[in-house]
Amino acid sequence: MRNILVATDGSAVASRAIDTAAKLVLAVNGTLTIVTVGVALTETEQRPFRQFAQLEGITDVAETLAQRTLHEAEQRARRAGVVSAKTLLT
Repeated sequence: MRNILVATDGSAVASRAIDTAAKLVLAVNGTLTIVTVGVALTETEQRPFRQFAQLEGITDVAETLAQRTLHEAEQRARRAGVVSAKTLLT
């Protein structure tokens, strides 16, 4: 078992899962894949982000938030010492 898959939603619990997966990857000299699922946001859910998104030229708020979640999880794993990490947005 050298390929470890961990899912994240950006929550504190998911962050602990990233930490645990990172330790496992380091122990087996493996590869970590971090995955999250992008969901369509309603207009109400997008409202708080809309002005910022327009300023930044962002067209898909949900995808941008999911990418940010993945980036933060990957950085967390790298700080834990993981060298071989990849991300996947589904």
